[in-house]
Amino acid sequence: MMTVNYWEFAGAVLLAVLPLYVTHYFVLRQMRRESRERLNREHYARKLDALHACYRLLRYTSNTKVRNSYTIITAEGEGPDRKHYFSPALIDAFVDELPEVFYGQGAGLYLSSRVKSRLFEYRDAACQLRQAAGDTTAERVLFADEPTGRKMMELHRQIIELLKEELDVNRLMKKKRHKAQL
Repeated sequence: MMTVNYWEFAGAVLLAVLPLYVTHYFVLRQMRRESRERLNREHYARKLDALHACYRLLRYTSNTKVRNSYTIITAEGEGPDRKHYFSPALIDAFVDELPEVFYGQGAGLYLSSRVKSRLFEYRDAACQLRQAAGDTTAERVLFADEPTGRKMMELHRQIIELLKEELDVNRLMKKKRHKAQL
């Protein structure tokens, strides 16, 4: 009859199972890492698409007159004789396109609350101008409310700064590294 040394048997089983367990552990770890990286890439790609869609809305908010301009606010003249005009039709187009970008294209999910609030503040100010103009069919209307116009120009500047801040890839990478260290 053969006697079994339980310690030798346990050692043999451990030597057989341990490499399998270690391999399994490292394979699972690598798969999790790859999955996390894929999700991060997808998230940043969607965020970039959202920022791009939001940036397209800025063509309405700009105060720089260019050919085929979509700018709501335009100016004529220089110095103290400078007069600001706004376009009711472009305000209507901006107000129609903003919800489409946010809800239809889903950009609102990936933008910071600061960008969203500034865009909707701009929309509210533009709606105030539109209501002041009434049911006019004129292409351009002279500003009657100069502080609202200044507020809209300031909001435009803030929106651009916030979008650039969100597009700062170095900041995103630092945030990602910081999360990985935690």
